[in-house]
Amino acid sequence: MNTTPLRVQMLGGFSIRRKEKTLRISDRSRKLCLLLAFLIWERKRSVPWEELAGLIRRDKSVDSSSLNALKAILHRARSWLDQLGEGTGRTLILTRQGCCQWNLEQPVTLDTEEFSRLIRAGEQAPAEERLELWIRALELYRGDFLPALGSCPWAASVSADLHEKYLRASLQVLPLLDGQGRTQEAAELAGSGFDLEPLREE
Repeated sequence: MNTTPLRVQMLGGFSIRRKEKTLRISDRSRKLCLLLAFLIWERKRSVPWEELAGLIRRDKSVDSSSLNALKAILHRARSWLDQLGEGTGRTLILTRQGCCQWNLEQPVTLDTEEFSRLIRAGEQAPAEERLELWIRALELYRGDFLPALGSCPWAASVSADLHEKYLRASLQVLPLLDGQGRTQEAAELAGSGFDLEPLREE
């Protein structure tokens, strides 16, 4: 198996990159994006077929037609991943005993996890280190979490949490930048924040 780490972007869009090869899912491929993103997000556990089928269908009733639809999307997902190398799809998405799971032997770096890690590190760091950690976190925030899935309850819940972390950190970083006379950086950050949250006066 190719153990070159995969870099996954979920903030502001969805893409998977291995070395120089980047795969992007268009906003029109909502179900494909949902299946892949959910398996990667929940990669530490085996997800039952019924749970995935319900996620795709957005209702709790799961029948043979919804399971067949899930299998079709799973086939598309594996074919899409094969662009990273022949057989990659079956290597990364494992199926067994009525469950699906992302292969844990494949190293994965998520921008969402790195963003949250840097936010936490900034909160615990000495004052002189805090600003730069938070700036690195904010640079990762290219937009809200999986914007194409805004109507999906799972994605909407994650998005709201990450969005609030972004706003909290921004509101703490702005006066720190201003206090150091870094007005250009403060203005650029304020502009990005306004684009994401135009109704928040602060």
